[in-house]
Amino acid sequence: MTRALGALLRFLDKHGAELLDGTTLLGGTPILGVQYYCMDELAQLDDATVAALQLFSEDQHPSAFKSGKTSSSKEGLSIYALLSRTASPMAAHTLRRVLLRPVLDAEVLEARYAAVEWGVDTANMETLRHLHACLKSIRNVPHTMNRLQRGQLNVRDWRTLYKSLFNAILVGEICQAQDQDIPIFKEHTPHHTPSSFSIPLLHLLLPLPPPPNSTFLSPQLPS
Repeated sequence: MTRALGALLRFLDKHGAELLDGTTLLGGTPILGVQYYCMDELAQLDDATVAALQLFSEDQHPSAFKSGKTSSSKEGLSIYALLSRTASPMAAHTLRRVLLRPVLDAEVLEARYAAVEWGVDTANMETLRHLHACLKSIRNVPHTMNRLQRGQLNVRDWRTLYKSLFNAILVGEICQAQDQDIPIFKEHTPHHTPSSFSIPLLHLLLPLPPPPNSTFLSPQLPS
């Protein structure tokens, strides 16, 4: 495994600029760390199983002029459509990944159930609204950072980055004030660094709150 990893790093150093569309840092491949990923903890679904379970269903536009175009299709009646309450592309992508790669680890499943149980408790509705308001304001930060490395950020990108980081800090503070026996809150406290997968997962596991009675104040952005 070590030799294979070394070969992969060498390949990325040689072809990284082509694979990453030129988004390299100081001429090298921007690798910040290596994580162990075990496929044994995930269920493998083939195309026939995905179709039989109707996890996804793509409806084409009825117009013959737009038929066949990627932008003309939309999600039809499927499990994904029933479960999707996402408000950001990151959360939508994470939901698709969760459905395509079901977890077999009982500990992970119990942690998710604990988060859902907390979210459906009426005593937590106000906190849930605040969390969703913050999560909706967290945009695709990796994409913005890639633009930053290329020196292509404009004023709108800087405002988006500021707003995303501001709300990410608020998410950490809200999670810190909750029951730390719930794993997903413990992972998002300020002293813990969440992975890029965990923020969208937090948005997926917490149920969508009912319409708020009061307006949540957004952070004051610099003019």
